[in-house]
Amino acid sequence: MFLLLWLLLPVAAASGWWFARRSFLSASPVSQNISPEYFKGLNYLLNGQPNKAIEVFFRLLESENSEEVETQITVGVLFRRRGEVDQAIRIHQNILSRNDFDEKQRRLVLLELGRDYLRAGLLDRAEGLLHDLIRVEPVNVSALDLLKTIYEQEKEWLKATEVVKILAGSERGNYQPVLAQYACEMAVVANQKRDFNRAQEYIDKALRSDPLCVRASILKARGLAENCVFEEAVSAYQRVADQDPDYLSEVIDPMLECYYQLDRLDEMQDYLQGLLRQYACTKAVLVLSELLRQHRGDHDAAIYMANYLGRMPSLAGLHRLVDLNLAKNKGELRDTFRVIRKTLIGMMKNQPLYQCRQCGFSGKLLHWLCPSCKSWNRVKPVESLGFE
Repeated sequence: MFLLLWLLLPVAAASGWWFARRSFLSASPVSQNISPEYFKGLNYLLNGQPNKAIEVFFRLLESENSEEVETQITVGVLFRRRGEVDQAIRIHQNILSRNDFDEKQRRLVLLELGRDYLRAGLLDRAEGLLHDLIRVEPVNVSALDLLKTIYEQEKEWLKATEVVKILAGSERGNYQPVLAQYACEMAVVANQKRDFNRAQEYIDKALRSDPLCVRASILKARGLAENCVFEEAVSAYQRVADQDPDYLSEVIDPMLECYYQLDRLDEMQDYLQGLLRQYACTKAVLVLSELLRQHRGDHDAAIYMANYLGRMPSLAGLHRLVDLNLAKNKGELRDTFRVIRKTLIGMMKNQPLYQCRQCGFSGKLLHWLCPSCKSWNRVKPVESLGFE
């Protein structure tokens, strides 16, 4: 599998640059005379022979009469895709030292050099170069996207906000959810500084940018609960069901605490029952089974849990059912349930609790920005496994 991926990377690079090259052919007379060696190198790439392709491209680079700027860019991109970033930087810098290409090609080289610097972790160099590029072409979407990535890595949320506002003005897509996440990030920083008023201002800003921002509702509810405004905190938590029910498992426990402080657990029970009529939520079932156990005992709670598992299986639900049976059984049957419980705990321990719906990244923690594909709002709870 690793070897296959290694071979596919050059193919992806070649394919992308082939289409980019075709756009140059229609705009630049200089590129009409294409060396046969160029196509030979492309054939090697497409046939999964990157080393031979590099040899061909290097011969083109060393040719005194070669004017194929795109060839050199392709080689640089190929090196970067293979992880040889120093080579990519050297090649793209060498291109910039020449003066035999047009402004459009120059901007393309600058963009690729920015990607090189970013890949190498040289964020300051990448940022400076991209700003130079944007001064010449203010709405260069590719350069702005790279700047956005840099500011997200550096947690420069105000700068990231300004960049995204420019992108939003380009009518390229809906950036309001991203702006809402930036506001949430700034709210988190304000909370860490104990500036709760500023934090609430950012949270309200996030909800104005994106009324469906679950994270903003959770942050708002937490702030209200910390200040003992439990009634409003409950309302904020309940808003999550309308924003994105996939996140319900994240708010049920803190909502239960608010209802407990209000001494209105019966309302929590009614709310959860109504919730289950609309959504499948293992966490809601677990809490309901516990409330039922407190009022009517282990037996009734176990029957309720077993009925639910017949309709919606989950590891956490099964674990809860085993615990309830442990409490009401003795002797050999109790020992059997202990073995089952230990097995379930081992199975659940190795299962991810969250998964990115964009790239499949999974883990035990909720990341609002996926560590793998860098998409916002795509990492969600894995409902099929349930939650403890």
